[in-house]
Amino acid sequence: MTSHPTSIKAIELTTERFVLRPIEPVAFARRTLHWTTDRQAFVDLAWKTDGWTMWRWWRHVRKLARKDRMGHGIWPKGATEAIGLHMVTYQPATGNITFGVLIADHGWRGKGAVVEVREAVLGDCFERLGVHRATGWVNARNFASLYNYQRLGFRREAALRESFVQLDGSLVDQLGFGLLRSEWFDRLGKQKSHQREDRT
Repeated sequence: MTSHPTSIKAIELTTERFVLRPIEPVAFARRTLHWTTDRQAFVDLAWKTDGWTMWRWWRHVRKLARKDRMGHGIWPKGATEAIGLHMVTYQPATGNITFGVLIADHGWRGKGAVVEVREAVLGDCFERLGVHRATGWVNARNFASLYNYQRLGFRREAALRESFVQLDGSLVDQLGFGLLRSEWFDRLGKQKSHQREDRT
């Protein structure tokens, strides 16, 4: 029987354009309360879209510091304000993580931030923490997220028909994607092989 870590803890990660810092709930909630007015972004994460107060937002953010969860604030290098956050929930029994990402700064949407951030978090989870599998869910009309999953090597594994409620009240399918640790390392090996070929 394979053993998995009993808990996870966020560490600071750096990508080409971003610094991902573990979330400090009080300070982070104070500086990001204005994000709660972005109803479309919150419905995409299946979060409630109304009724947020500082107290409720802090309690929501605080959950990311539990031993079965971790959260990173996303800062562009050199910036003083975060543009979003990335969240991971961990199931020790199976070694599975599920995740969500919020890019709150509209100026960064559509610029590859999600793929860059998620690639760093996945690498940390598979390589440092040794998790077994990553799972993500997305509504079938969120074409940017569908593309992001495929770009990172995820496979579509499930479809829950008309199970996701959009902001306008309409129902759409919810699609499940999965990536195994072995597939992640296989993908890394192929990337390194291509990089060596490009240099020769």
